[in-house]
Amino acid sequence: MPELDGYTCLVDLGVGHEPTHSHPLLAWSLMEDGSTSGLILFNGTLFPVQQLAHRLQGYCDPARRTCQPHPPAFVKAGLTAARDHFEPSQTQQCPDMAELQVAIWHRSAWTFKRLEMWHLQDGDIAPMIDYQRQTQEGPISIRVDARRYAGFAGLLTLGQVGQIKAGGPIQLDFYGLLARYRT
Repeated sequence: MPELDGYTCLVDLGVGHEPTHSHPLLAWSLMEDGSTSGLILFNGTLFPVQQLAHRLQGYCDPARRTCQPHPPAFVKAGLTAARDHFEPSQTQQCPDMAELQVAIWHRSAWTFKRLEMWHLQDGDIAPMIDYQRQTQEGPISIRVDARRYAGFAGLLTLGQVGQIKAGGPIQLDFYGLLARYRT
């Protein structure tokens, strides 16, 4: 998987005082049509920014202090080589997911669980967490998303989790949460 190197994308979601927001990329994706896209947290899942079409303002490289309308060329080459080399997998760990927490809203209280990996199948992406049950083969991870788990509220960074635990507000720019949980 190509390195992220701190890349972000600028997206105009038309929310808040400043319409354009910088989102850190969590991974790169090779789309079915052969194009590449950065993946960001949006509405409780990894979301290809390419699908935001006219709202995507560009990909920013902090090392070079530049923004460009398309992912850098090395991304497609790296993803294509990886696809051709490896068997398709049903689960994948992304380089920058160590700081992510799955937010669960149940009985009027928040619970946060560490994101373990992503379940990838037929274009569907869903977060997976440890089920806290040990088997002879090791711990069991389960898929959690809004379709399979009613309390699933989305994904948050550790800073956002800290803000919620401290009683702070859930802000409009907590894009990893499902929209109904953002104020």
